[in-house]
Amino acid sequence: RPSVSVHFTASATRRPVSFTDTLGLLLGSLGEDGAIFCTDVSEDDNAGSTVYFHRFETFSSAREKDWHLTLANGERAMGCAAGEGWAAVMTRYVFEFHVVSLS
Repeated sequence: RPSVSVHFTASATRRPVSFTDTLGLLLGSLGEDGAIFCTDVSEDDNAGSTVYFHRFETFSSAREKDWHLTLANGERAMGCAAGEGWAAVMTRYVFEFHVVSLS
């Protein structure tokens, strides 16, 4: 099975992150709070790309740590970015941006 591994140069302050890629991730971006990843559109149904966010550090419950969502109606992710307190996905329809606040 494919996996995703993130190793930081500041290894004294950040632990490495590794998880199994069960979604078929194609795009990704690292931010201060976590990493955002996207898949291609699903061939099986009319669903769009899946967006997955993996938070690096949290003391909250697992439910608040990572999240994923599926874009509607074959909407394809063309790019993604993450920063301090936000994550965004650019899609193919009119280059629409979906911005999510992480706080």
